Amino acid sequence: MIKNISKDEIIKKVKETRNNGGRLVAINGYIDNDKNNVIVYTLEYSDLRNIYHVIGESVLPTVTDIYKGAQWFEEEIQEMMPVKFEGLKFSGRLFLPEEFKDGEGQILIMPLDELKKLKDK
Repeated sequence: MIKNISKDEIIKKVKETRNNGGRLVAINGYIDNDKNNVIVYTLEYSDLRNIYHVIGESVLPTVTDIYKGAQWFEEEIQEMMPVKFEGLKFSGRLFLPEEFKDGEGQILIMPLDELKKLKDK
């Protein structure tokens, strides 16, 4: 089941999952065609996988108090997207160099065969 929910509902949904013996499968994010942040929470219990989308938010509550493992997901999203998680104890950059902090720099995306051609030069 995929359902759009508000940021105010996410803590309740994650707690319900934990209280029912379920698990947090993943948290990921993307920017949709309308330039909205979309944060996707995948939760599972009783053989049910529920997918919740929180759309258009730039600040969300952390769920690390419920699932400690959410920290990696939230830190990754916070680093790669214009989204902050309130209450997250951010441990530092995971992937990108420091010059990306202020939106500087560029990410180079190309097919592997093109990258190999550059390397071979």
